[in-house]
Amino acid sequence: MSGYENIIVGRVCDLMERFRNEYYDYCIFDPVDPEIKFNLKGGTIAGRCVYYPDGRGELEFNPIIMEDNWDDFDQTVIHEVAHYCVFLLYGSLYKGKRRVVHGNEWKRMMKFFGGKILRCHNYNTERASKRCRTQRKWEYKCDCSTHLISTTLHNRMLRGQRRICVDCKTPIKYVGN
Repeated sequence: MSGYENIIVGRVCDLMERFRNEYYDYCIFDPVDPEIKFNLKGGTIAGRCVYYPDGRGELEFNPIIMEDNWDDFDQTVIHEVAHYCVFLLYGSLYKGKRRVVHGNEWKRMMKFFGGKILRCHNYNTERASKRCRTQRKWEYKCDCSTHLISTTLHNRMLRGQRRICVDCKTPIKYVGN
């Protein structure tokens, strides 16, 4: 494990200890430390929180983005630990059919840990992005605008999956050849 990775592991343990000291009696799952991985590759994702129905959790970090943005990366660590702690307290939160991940509970946890309440980072991801493949964009239209759809979604739509524009509520149709 690199020096950076050791520091992140220590920081996660410190945040989890602080969480347990304050919220232990309110958790619906046993508040054990999450597994920590440095396996995210390419793209712009700096960190990710994955949790399971039995209460276990994993925090995954992008080592390239971490190294290139070390001075500000603690914000990402706090962000992901806050997601995991909200899960330990409330389980998965939904509003209708949509899972709420950056709701009021997460914002309160960010404040508790002293983090900035931001959903997205503005890190330099140039080096990390070079390592990932970018998908071609396909042109689709609805009644109100043009949509650029990734190859993955384009292939699903060719196989029959339907998409509706969130603004005009009409089907999105492929314009290409």
